[in-house]
Amino acid sequence: SGSGPVGSHKNNSPPSTQLALKGGISRPANRPFAGLCNGAKSDSSALRNIGVAIGHSYIALQFCGKGLGDLSINEGRLAEDLEANWNILAEAIQTVMRKEGVARPYELLKTLTRGIAVTADDLKGVICEVPISAEERDRLLVLAPHDYTGLAAELAKALGPVDGD
Repeated sequence: SGSGPVGSHKNNSPPSTQLALKGGISRPANRPFAGLCNGAKSDSSALRNIGVAIGHSYIALQFCGKGLGDLSINEGRLAEDLEANWNILAEAIQTVMRKEGVARPYELLKTLTRGIAVTADDLKGVICEVPISAEERDRLLVLAPHDYTGLAAELAKALGPVDGD
């Protein structure tokens, strides 16, 4: 079934026949909706096929849900990926630099983070050199890729509870 780890997750892809089936199910699901979007609102065959489209969409979503449920996280690989990509903290550094009024923060960090491996020491050196307050510098110096989520928690809370929570 799976072909081993890929990226930060274990690849538990379904057999190619199931993938082909999913593609075959989603295409007929989209056709009647496309017809309705293209002005065929009064076309009786398009209206009759809405049920078919909804049914195919439901089956395709069931397959996708099953496929997502079969995924598992390779936590060791995920930790390795994060440790090797300190450049993801550039967003946090840029945000603080903008808040502190530093001119052209994106350009200052672009040369450091664009297409090269950035180490913790590289980023800490930049943080120590930019003209920001000691309080903000201290906050940035303790950040690490494995615990940085930006505003994700606040944004998720703002969306409110999801059904079933």
